[in-house]
Amino acid sequence: KGAISLKTARKVIDRAMTALLTAAAVLGGCSALLATVNAVSRKFLSVSFPWAEELCTYLVVVAIFLAIPYLELKDKQLCVDFLTNSIKNKYVMKALYIFRGAVIIFLCVIVAKYGLASTITAYQTNTLTYVLQWPRAIFFGIGVASFILAIVSWAAAIFLNKGEKFQ
Repeated sequence: KGAISLKTARKVIDRAMTALLTAAAVLGGCSALLATVNAVSRKFLSVSFPWAEELCTYLVVVAIFLAIPYLELKDKQLCVDFLTNSIKNKYVMKALYIFRGAVIIFLCVIVAKYGLASTITAYQTNTLTYVLQWPRAIFFGIGVASFILAIVSWAAAIFLNKGEKFQ
């Protein structure tokens, strides 16, 4: 029964992370399409959409934040592997992986803590974006949620796989 629940947990986490990455790809594509339409419109029709640049920026930023948990779970984030490439011992590699996960969890907790404070402040003061006049708390909250999901991703990778990469 324990193995079934681990398998189920892995599937649920994997599907959730794939959904996040898919959403990030869609937002990135929408941003590229909007930027292209705005540029073509400005060049050939002499019509520009002032809100388009701000929206493109937010779409890309949200896409990046949505991709972070997936990239952390799959160990695809940018990292320097000079230490891990030189270690051949399987147990030392597991320990290094767990240590790296613990450090990333610690850093994500710090960012999430201060990000949550910023989100609450933005919500309480009703801070809006410049052109679109959207509540900034939404974007700050997405960032906080992504770091919380990165924490969950690393915890899952460490505990569900006992220190081996979540595949």
